[in-house]
Amino acid sequence: MGRSSRQQAELNRTEIVKAACALFRERGVDNVSIADVMAAAGLTAGGFYRHFASKEALVNEVLSTVFEQSSERWKQTSETGTAASEDGLEMLISHYFRKRLPAQTCPILAFAPYVSHHSTGEETVDLYGSHTEALYRHFRQAALQSAATGSHPAMSEQQIQVLFAAMIGTAFLAQSVDSPEWIASLKSAVLAQGRCPADEGSTP
Repeated sequence: MGRSSRQQAELNRTEIVKAACALFRERGVDNVSIADVMAAAGLTAGGFYRHFASKEALVNEVLSTVFEQSSERWKQTSETGTAASEDGLEMLISHYFRKRLPAQTCPILAFAPYVSHHSTGEETVDLYGSHTEALYRHFRQAALQSAATGSHPAMSEQQIQVLFAAMIGTAFLAQSVDSPEWIASLKSAVLAQGRCPADEGSTP
């Protein structure tokens, strides 16, 4: 294969991954075929297996790509808040709750249905778990940094975990429940809890 051919193959692979990132997040992995991905990339379906051994191989690469992109955005958002002497954790939660296009759905939510299948490969499940934990570590770091700079009350490990779970759970309900006012109240509650975490052991 000549140099130009290799370069074109690399460009084609990049386009396939880019198209799959958007489609998988927008529709869910199970609702997107290889033909759908290749059409969105402007390529013929028959050329897919020159780049990937299987659909799951593509899923694994997309998982790593979108989670790494989200990790970088979370890190930048919290660091921007800290640099501006603002609450980096609050900025991160607000960023997470912002209105976004379907193709920008949080990867934790977008890929959860697929990895919950019994037939999903172990590598994919492990990738999803490790990347989700990496996002939590960014969230935790934002909470610790905000407390260290005095822009946010100190939180225990348990409080950080509960707040992270509440944020993700609220985002899940937001895409599943048709009740804008209730969802808005849930988001406000999570943000309020983030600003002033309840004392451990207190009665709700």
